[in-house]
Amino acid sequence: MLPAMRFRVGASLLLVAVLVAVLGSALYRGMYPPYRYRSPAVTWPASTAPPAPPPPPTPPAPVIVAQATVTPTVTPPPVVVPQAAYVQGLDHLWAERYRHAIDAFTLAIRLDPSLAAAYLARGVTWVPYNSSESKAIADFTAVIRLAPASAAAAHAYILRAGLYAVQGRAAEAIADYTAALRLAPGDGGAYYGRGLVYQDQGDLDRALADFDQAVAVAPQDANAHYYRGQAYYDQGAADQVIAAFTDAIRHYPHGSDPGGGGGTARRRVLPDLPPAVRFDLGAAYYFRGWGYWNNGAYALAIADANDALRLGGWGTSRAYLLRGAAASGQGQHDQALADFTAYLADAPNDPLAYYLRGRAYFARGDFDQAIADFTAVSRLAPDDAEAYYLRGRAYFERSQYDQAVADYTAAIRLYLDYTFAYYYRGLAYLELGQYDRARLDLLQARQRGYDQAAVAAALDRLPATPRR
Repeated sequence: MLPAMRFRVGASLLLVAVLVAVLGSALYRGMYPPYRYRSPAVTWPASTAPPAPPPPPTPPAPVIVAQATVTPTVTPPPVVVPQAAYVQGLDHLWAERYRHAIDAFTLAIRLDPSLAAAYLARGVTWVPYNSSESKAIADFTAVIRLAPASAAAAHAYILRAGLYAVQGRAAEAIADYTAALRLAPGDGGAYYGRGLVYQDQGDLDRALADFDQAVAVAPQDANAHYYRGQAYYDQGAADQVIAAFTDAIRHYPHGSDPGGGGGTARRRVLPDLPPAVRFDLGAAYYFRGWGYWNNGAYALAIADANDALRLGGWGTSRAYLLRGAAASGQGQHDQALADFTAYLADAPNDPLAYYLRGRAYFARGDFDQAIADFTAVSRLAPDDAEAYYLRGRAYFERSQYDQAVADYTAAIRLYLDYTFAYYYRGLAYLELGQYDRARLDLLQARQRGYDQAAVAAALDRLPATPRR
């Protein structure tokens, strides 16, 4: 079973994922080509030539001041074209001069209130400028009102959906992604944006359906494979996890922004994107490694952990946890303990790390250290029945049978059908001479399917019941 520790794509990060998809599209240089305002030279035919312009006015007479001749000049006011202000705003945005970009887009809108592209670009700029979600939503709404059936409206729906997701307005986010897909059915970013909202809602079936569509319309988009892999991880489907992240790694950097390569332009617009949301190549190896670990392919899991460590990023310290788990699976407990300890230095409150390290200590026969780690698990995750069971096992190995019984009882209280806990509590009662309780627990273990030969052997150790 895959460990339940996958990076959660929270609502506060959904917008970032969507912005990556949209900002890498034709929003700037392709969808709205630069305007050119040079009037071409025109040669008029003789029959249609316009009338000759009137003669220029006679310049004013020179004014003599202190024997110096000064001729006044008249400077015409500059003519500002709205599209020119818009393009200037794009240049500022591209250079991360957000305040200047806002000013330029606002000027373009004042000169031409119907210029949807300026609203769209200004809406995008509000986010990195001052995180003004309300102003961005207003601008995206204006785009949809001004050009409801345009490509710009599709982008506006996607961007507004991301902001709604940030605000926890999942239903509105899903509605906007759906509207965007009606306008642009081939937009993979809209599919996996909506899929992320479904995933955040716990609706993995719909999330996977959207991720599948994203892969179908953009098979080289590493993000689509990456998010699909995370959804499969949540389902515990190890084979699909391996396949999805293998595709994500193979298609890197197409359609992704992993912190270099083809994604530098998008990084310039949003410089502080969390790597795990953009697309983190190291994290892709990390998640795939857990799939290999789940399938018992420990050597492949260690190889992926090493790649994650080499690449850095979100999965760096977590890769120690993966490598330690795989090393422990191979019986390399010293290496496993070193890796778990390295990870805990960075994440001292992760119960999974204490659990795995406790198992490694137990396997090595270091029961005191195992007890300490399982105690940490029970403190950090008090509803974890297995932590109590394993600590009970460690107490049992140290012949501390009373403490073992207490822990087995706690485990059974949390999970009534804990077959192993019944069996080992029966053994502990046997060692304490509480034979009636031992018999009851061993019979409970047998009834629940524990190894029949082991139960029979334990029952044989009980004194014979006296005949009456």
